[in-house]
Amino acid sequence: MFRTALAVLTSAVLLATVGSSAARGAFPGSSGQIAFVNDRNGTPSIYTMDADGTSLRRLVPNQPQGAFPAWSPGGQVVLFSVLVANQPAPRYELWTMGANGGAVHRFLSGQSSEPISSTWSPDRKKIAFYRDGYLWVANVNRTGVRRLARSDFSDGAPSWSHRGQIAFDHSGSIWVVDAGSGATRQLGSGSEPSWSPDGRKLVFVTAPSDGANNDIYVMRADGSGRHRLTATTNVNEIQPTWSPNGLWIAFSAKKGVYAMRTSGKSPQLFVGKGWQPSWGPISNTLVYSQQTSRWDGLVYRVDLGGKHRKQLLRPRLDASPQWSPNGTQLAFSRDGFVYVVNADGNDLHPIGLKGSDPAWNPDGSLIVVSSWPDLVVASSDGSARQSVSSGLDPADYESVSDPDWSPDGNRIAFVATERSGTRDIFVVGPAGRSLMRLRLECGSSGASSPTWSPSGEYLGFDCDQSIAVAEADGRNLVPISSGLNSMLAWSPDGTQIVFSEQAAEQPAQLFVMNSDGTVRSQLDTGLGASDQPDWQPIPITIPSSS
Repeated sequence: MFRTALAVLTSAVLLATVGSSAARGAFPGSSGQIAFVNDRNGTPSIYTMDADGTSLRRLVPNQPQGAFPAWSPGGQVVLFSVLVANQPAPRYELWTMGANGGAVHRFLSGQSSEPISSTWSPDRKKIAFYRDGYLWVANVNRTGVRRLARSDFSDGAPSWSHRGQIAFDHSGSIWVVDAGSGATRQLGSGSEPSWSPDGRKLVFVTAPSDGANNDIYVMRADGSGRHRLTATTNVNEIQPTWSPNGLWIAFSAKKGVYAMRTSGKSPQLFVGKGWQPSWGPISNTLVYSQQTSRWDGLVYRVDLGGKHRKQLLRPRLDASPQWSPNGTQLAFSRDGFVYVVNADGNDLHPIGLKGSDPAWNPDGSLIVVSSWPDLVVASSDGSARQSVSSGLDPADYESVSDPDWSPDGNRIAFVATERSGTRDIFVVGPAGRSLMRLRLECGSSGASSPTWSPSGEYLGFDCDQSIAVAEADGRNLVPISSGLNSMLAWSPDGTQIVFSEQAAEQPAQLFVMNSDGTVRSQLDTGLGASDQPDWQPIPITIPSSS
């Protein structure tokens, strides 16, 4: 609850004033599309949509996060698993890309609760994959999808032999199924099998009787002749895969991807911090994935010597889209740098400005960004950068964010986060003068996401699990709607507010309401979390006199 008791009369007067006087902004016009960030493909991408939830479009493509890459026998295509949703539960899809990292597309739309690991048939005409407790096959043209047998996902992939046999995991044992007839047979305990090129042997992993961690073994195609290749202590070796020429076995362990001779001799680490190796067609190149603190899956290609590494799949952190005052461009941050793209999605380019949360001034000539310990103002092409001395003590504050330029161009509202986690809203002149903290009583979490009304008389912001409006100096704070962890923006015509809301562990969703808090409705943005909305101004066209 807000800690300030507001008079009913004051609230009614302020809400009525907001609804009536905010009808003309710094750039007169109507309200166009809403830009926002959505992570339905596992990474944040910039989308646009109409205010009624129609005309949804991904404006700025982004690479997804990838895992379990599987290189085709011909070397042209890589299959991989994509996390397409985190909430309410993880969901995965099977995607494909070219061997050089281009032409990234969804391969099959069917989703799984676990990552989808896959393999190719030797003739390149079919694939086999794990999905939701079963082994499936499909044609490479996406037809003929059928379920073959129950299976388990165990951090490995199924393996397809030249003899038409698919080896797979189920209930702690290795099984083989005939891809044509569907007949299955059990070969014994173990997991993550991979066929030798001639189809006579399988390499796999299992824990030996004298140890708790997996070692790598080999056996004949009928399950006999089990032979241990590695004997390491306190190291879990997983994901073995036989090279196409039959001379090498690659596998993953604690430090990364290793390769050894098929005799088990001389294993050598050649890619640190990698896992899930898959051989290329000529036995001296692999693709693999890598996890970082930011991303769960990057995909790389590397030769057997560990050299000539190329990044094939690299997602980027796209955030904070904001429309230019004339509605023809969007500025947004990508991996900590500012990019600009046209409203039609063309001419995407960086402007060389480092920072996040870009915001345009009213005539579109300047952009301000957050770049702790300061705000930085630059020309819209990224040149002529100048720090706006915020005067904040780094001993008290740890970051600045969410700048928003007032319609008259004389003030910038922004958020400063205290080291305790409390967020304060400040207003400062674009030259760094007249720094003022708004005295907003918003509970222990503070206030965030300030957005000016088109008239410049009011600020909307997130305040103590509600959306509130106050006069530009912070007086007469009025909560107008519930809003958990919200980010918001005023419509250019002043009649509505678009905002995100993230409740507990649920993905953030977008809502639209009147600027007095009435007629609240949710926008259907599809899968994933949708956040950081901004509303496009549509300029009034004045006919020229003849």
